[in-house]
Amino acid sequence: MGGSAALSALAANYSSIALYNDSTIGHILRVDNWIANAAAGTAIGFFIQGALSTLVGRGLSLFAGEQAQAGSIYTQQDTNAPPFGVIVNSGGTATQTPELTPWFYLRPGYSLVFKTFVVNLALSASFWWEDLTIDMLDDHEIE
Repeated sequence: MGGSAALSALAANYSSIALYNDSTIGHILRVDNWIANAAAGTAIGFFIQGALSTLVGRGLSLFAGEQAQAGSIYTQQDTNAPPFGVIVNSGGTATQTPELTPWFYLRPGYSLVFKTFVVNLALSASFWWEDLTIDMLDDHEIE
């Protein structure tokens, strides 16, 4: 599955793009790849429970003819500074997942949020993920 969004800068607001696990049957989303660009600034990644305010769309199947699975992309712009997180983009250059992946796993009802670290920045992000049952994860992924 895959999905993306892009937000223009909005005065005095932080921009956020998130992958939300909307599974109703307990599936885990394993984020296999991502790319982020926070204009000339920095974006950080963190988890929240729930979804952001604006639904962009459900994930796109990356296998022609495959039925839609869990995962939706949401966006939001607000005046709340981001919480502690990990840097996913810095210096205004698009940053892609390092080779040591996957980094992120989402339980149902949680979002992986990429948010600008300062206000007045455009943000774009794409996520690629797998919709998995717990038994499909390797032992080292659930320890």
